[in-house]
Amino acid sequence: MNEIITVTGKGKISLPPDTIIINISLETVRDTYEATMDASADAVSLLRDALKSEDFKKEDIKTKRFNLDLEYESYKERDNWKKRFIGYKCNHDLKIEFLSDSKRLAKILSLIARCPINPEFSIQYKIKDMEDAKNQLLAKAVADSKAKAEILTKAAGVKLGRVVNINYTWGEINIYSEPVNYDRAILCEESACSYESSLDIEPEDLDITDTVTVTWEILL
Repeated sequence: MNEIITVTGKGKISLPPDTIIINISLETVRDTYEATMDASADAVSLLRDALKSEDFKKEDIKTKRFNLDLEYESYKERDNWKKRFIGYKCNHDLKIEFLSDSKRLAKILSLIARCPINPEFSIQYKIKDMEDAKNQLLAKAVADSKAKAEILTKAAGVKLGRVVNINYTWGEINIYSEPVNYDRAILCEESACSYESSLDIEPEDLDITDTVTVTWEILL
């Protein structure tokens, strides 16, 4: 069997994000199950109404997580801490996506901030179409692997031969920025002072990496 060398190469590219995601969290607490579910549904309806002016349809506001729990509170009685049932808590996490546009983002944040349901929200950026990025990453990863292999074989006084094997696990790559949270009270104050025209957010490029492991024959 011929001698071989196996090297893992890393590809890395930086791309500007083209899509904005706004994550919205709604929380309702009521004393009965029915009242909690009704309040949660009303909150979502108010959110949809608030976003209508920015052309978001019902299907554009997608649920990420829906959770209903019993809610208790702690209290002290004769030096002992106890719990008592106070109702039901519903957490409904939603998201909306749209193409990067700082002016539209400003308007949407303002609408959400002024919504009477007091939602919590954050924004993220992502790259929508990763196919071209994946191809660039693979090419860079293979080139990196070959460059490393050539350095190693040259240092060892041998030559790099033909490729024997390429090992790569193909998977989905979804690149997101870290969520950025916003203070609703501050946004509401700035909304009254032409907040929509003052917001200027320029997101950083997103770094994307992937690896490929290549095995070459060594020529002695």
